[in-house]
Amino acid sequence: MTLASACTITTSNGTGDPTPSNNPSPSSTVDGGPGTVNGIAPDPGGQLPATTIDNLKPAASFSAPTSTGGTVRVTLLGLIDPVTQQPIGFKANETVFLAEDGVVKSLRVTQSDKNNNLPFDLTFVVDNSGSMGEEADGVANKIVEFVNVVAASGADLRVAVVGYDGYVTGAINFTDAASIDAYLKRPDMTGTSRTTGFGGADAETLQQKANDQQSAGEASGSENGIVAIKFAEANLGFRPNAQRIFVNFTDEPTQPNNNTAIATKTLCARWKPQNGTIHTVWSGSESLAPDGGATWTENQDENPADLSACTPGGVVKTIKPDATDLDLTTLPMTDALRSSALVEFNSKDPNVPHNVTIVVKNGTTSDGKTEFTNVKY
Repeated sequence: MTLASACTITTSNGTGDPTPSNNPSPSSTVDGGPGTVNGIAPDPGGQLPATTIDNLKPAASFSAPTSTGGTVRVTLLGLIDPVTQQPIGFKANETVFLAEDGVVKSLRVTQSDKNNNLPFDLTFVVDNSGSMGEEADGVANKIVEFVNVVAASGADLRVAVVGYDGYVTGAINFTDAASIDAYLKRPDMTGTSRTTGFGGADAETLQQKANDQQSAGEASGSENGIVAIKFAEANLGFRPNAQRIFVNFTDEPTQPNNNTAIATKTLCARWKPQNGTIHTVWSGSESLAPDGGATWTENQDENPADLSACTPGGVVKTIKPDATDLDLTTLPMTDALRSSALVEFNSKDPNVPHNVTIVVKNGTTSDGKTEFTNVKY
């Protein structure tokens, strides 16, 4: 897998213009006229646009209506154009389309701002093995800066950290920027030790859960971000309506050591859009592309970028081995967070599960869809 192929998450200008738009639109609305409910027009009918390029994977979470009329709120994670590497705005029924049980819906799309409070639960999973010693301080020092920048955009952001080597070696549950800062800058903690040890009110519980995970055979003895992601899924306090985002920092291949339970193929096979998005920050000495010197072997030394390729919205960033060029605030996934949007539509019945399909199109340049099955708002 090349770095470019892993960064295939985008949106579109949807106007038929093959040139991608570089600027997110502030908002777009379909409303007015007879049959309007909560400012959203009757459903247009017809079918979703066909997708032929399939280089986009929209990521979203759903919230139950808070008003009469069954208006569902969707947190749609911003998408990065694979050609320009710039975020692209969403326009209702022009660049973004949604169908509930096959029925194309009228949409209201509003860019993320402080009035939306779009919920995101972000987990940094950090390789703290010995080989990460050169970049560990840089990674830790940049995380809080990143949290503050994203929070300033209006997102309802909570952050957790999970440190791993062959097993989970440290963690702090979802909290705010100040608590993350205090955890990463504990007295006498430098380098890779910054993400070892457990913090927060439930530190003892998390430590016991890490021990249990290791005893159950869900550890590899070598660097493996999947171990940390599974730990987070099982033990951290994700909100049901929040978009889940994982950022994996590593300089080593994903190493299952022939344990298929913690292999890339196994995670990708069971991953659903509701599980969230995995981004990769790579500080290894070789390129993630096979022609860059790295050699990948299934169940032994696997490309960590594959975790981003198989999850909706995943992007990959390569940094220097000492992380001197690391700036989390300029990563593509940061622009994606800041360009996220609130999408609203009127459900036929918000009290029962539905199958929802989201399509994004960028003229003739990019398109793709994600199907969310058995969604409960």
